[in-house]
Amino acid sequence: SSIALAACCAVAGVAHAQSSVTLYGVIDTGVEYINRVATAPTVLPPGATSPSQGVAPVGSRFDMINQSGLSASRWGIRGVEDLGGGLQASFTLESQFTSDTGAFTGNSGIFNRQAYIALSNQYGKLAFGKVFSSMTDAVVNFMPTRFSPTYEPGIWMVGVDYKPNNSIKYTGQFGSVYASAHYSFGAGLPVTSLSIGGAGTQLTNGGNGEIPGHPRDDTAWGGALMYLGQTFGASIAYDQWNPSAVEGVTAKVRKAYV
Repeated sequence: SSIALAACCAVAGVAHAQSSVTLYGVIDTGVEYINRVATAPTVLPPGATSPSQGVAPVGSRFDMINQSGLSASRWGIRGVEDLGGGLQASFTLESQFTSDTGAFTGNSGIFNRQAYIALSNQYGKLAFGKVFSSMTDAVVNFMPTRFSPTYEPGIWMVGVDYKPNNSIKYTGQFGSVYASAHYSFGAGLPVTSLSIGGAGTQLTNGGNGEIPGHPRDDTAWGGALMYLGQTFGASIAYDQWNPSAVEGVTAKVRKAYV
């Protein structure tokens, strides 16, 4: 009986080490003072060729930062299960919120940042769901403050489709070289300000694509290649989003990064 009990304890210990579920989160908030705040005019003043030429200071501002300072406020759950033979299954559910009000960011649901399941082995990881785009992978490693919604200018480089829905994504690491590629069947951006139909144009099927007979509507895809050494790093990436305001008619929003 003692031997059997010891064996059961040993097996339970191994299983516990191979599987885990983790609850994590970051809350970033602060008070901000800006000594010179400007607002853009609704129309261009005489002689101006761009809205920035008509910007005038309206005074200082002292308030609480609603989009975080150094890192986006978020919480999430991630889990991993060893399937044997070097294969692992995992999931991530992550929610971003504003720390001053507690409201979810954007107009999406609770897990508005990441929501995917994945399989991984020594050759890489294949994820299915809401993921960060490949261009995001390439840019984030060279952001001084990474994902600061308030102070990081690099966050605008990744584009509005930086966390597309309905995606399949591959990531792999080979020494100091990292590769990433993704395809989204529908990025999930319901409204665009692009000239394909005017400001605030509603996209087909809420931007979620997957429309019978029109497989390219609201799709997105991209790839990235990165080298991250001890003293040197470099990356190159491409991203394309195909928003559709009319079924079967798509625009192309392209971005490249080096």
